[in-house]
Amino acid sequence: ETVQFARRHPEIYTIDADVQMAERSVVLELSLRLRISQERVRELCVVAETAARDLPLLWQRARDGFASMHSVGVIVTATGPLACPADAPQPVRDAMAAALARVDEAAQEWVLTCSSAVLRQRTKKLVDRLTGDTAARRHTRAMADRHVSVSPAGDGMSWMTALLPTHEAVAAMRRLTATAKHTQRDKREGRTRSQIRADLFSGWLRGVGTPTAVKTKLFVTVPVQLLAGEPVPVEQASIVGG
Repeated sequence: ETVQFARRHPEIYTIDADVQMAERSVVLELSLRLRISQERVRELCVVAETAARDLPLLWQRARDGFASMHSVGVIVTATGPLACPADAPQPVRDAMAAALARVDEAAQEWVLTCSSAVLRQRTKKLVDRLTGDTAARRHTRAMADRHVSVSPAGDGMSWMTALLPTHEAVAAMRRLTATAKHTQRDKREGRTRSQIRADLFSGWLRGVGTPTAVKTKLFVTVPVQLLAGEPVPVEQASIVGG
């Protein structure tokens, strides 16, 4: 309500009545008063606005103190597949409204007795039934998203992540664990089993000990002036050093 008030009356919070700046000011104040991050404040705002608009019965439970914001967030997230574009045909929007109403009717009772895990499970099953979705179709869509990515973790380390079918991921982890477990004690070199698994993972992917092993080459660029014994301009030296 505070954020919505700031959007309607930005002149109270900023000199030039900037709506975005007014909202940022209120979010900052709320984060300080509630002792949570600004990102968390924005997440709560999205959950509250979505629930108030699409799940009024559930939102009333929350306002009355019978449902936590966490439980509301779980249900709002689970109803994501029911959303449709704002410019969708009227029949599609009517169908979406009817589906959300059914979820709202059920969820406002579930929040009184169910844990978050049960809420998530029940809401997902109901949404899948309303959308006609099946586990096989969801798995097919998920398979299309499989990929490998690398992201820096700092201190000269990186995370390497792969989205794979579960049975393949479990089989790969079992092989890593079994090999690490049976590594001879004289080859452990003080490493833990987790460290050995990481070393095996890296070594296998890089092909260590195979004809196709990855080879690293270093190239050093030296200004020709240095080779000739001449001074190097400061600008060029800084570029080479970088």
